[in-house]
Amino acid sequence: MMNTDKYMAFLKASECGSLSAAAEALHLTPSGVSRAVETLERELGLPLLYLKTSGVSPTPAGEELTPYIRRILQDESCLLEKARQLSGLETGVVRIGVAYGALYPWLAERMAEFQKLYPGIRFELENGHSSGLLQKVENRDCDLAVVSRRPWDGGWHPLLSDELVAVIPPHYAMDGSVPLSVFTKEAYIDVYPGEETDNALLFRENNITPRKWLSTADSNAMYSMVEAGLGVCINNRINTRAWRGNVKLLPLNPPRRVEIGIVFLLHPMPASERFVEFLRESPLLSNFTDCL
Repeated sequence: MMNTDKYMAFLKASECGSLSAAAEALHLTPSGVSRAVETLERELGLPLLYLKTSGVSPTPAGEELTPYIRRILQDESCLLEKARQLSGLETGVVRIGVAYGALYPWLAERMAEFQKLYPGIRFELENGHSSGLLQKVENRDCDLAVVSRRPWDGGWHPLLSDELVAVIPPHYAMDGSVPLSVFTKEAYIDVYPGEETDNALLFRENNITPRKWLSTADSNAMYSMVEAGLGVCINNRINTRAWRGNVKLLPLNPPRRVEIGIVFLLHPMPASERFVEFLRESPLLSNFTDCL
């Protein structure tokens, strides 16, 4: 990369009319700006700035050289952008975490559309629960993730709002909405035990301690256990659409909705940055049928 700090220091000092103002704009010290301009003056063999008690102003030589200096900075910007495209957009890997398998059809369609534009970019997918995948994004083990909303200082793009529902064996005499107190009495099947799942957050916020009886990290296993009458559970409505077994799906009392969207880093690698931009340009999902 070219060392263009001295050119930027001169231009900013000329524009601001003050070394201190230029330093503030460039996040430098006034002495740092002064040294950068002095370095440029020595290299060119010409004085570029008049130093006055009221500030600074360009010398005639400085005014005449200003267009050339601007061109150097513009050329550098073009150079870096081209290098960025070559290193990050024509080839590369975008790592995506997915907490909701029902969104795979929608995501796969977006990936296919994106690869038509950037055929050299590959994708790596992994599933998990929302808090775990968010941690992977924070640790830069994933570039972005489709999760339910959590406290997060990075980027967020909403996709849809979803509800949590009770998953009940078919022979249970339960209809209508299911009070959360039911999960303190019935055998509760804990999905992703010990993790900060949507279910765990729901229980914590309502001071509910479920009667944990069985556990699994597989939603399909949970449904099979519920169907067999081994216990009850809670799951996202969007996840229930893939299950064809015989269970009851009932609303909760009080009802609970979660916002599902995409978390991403604010300063990602170029390939993932472009893919996030591509996703954000796609229409928002209003319901599950939009995912198909």
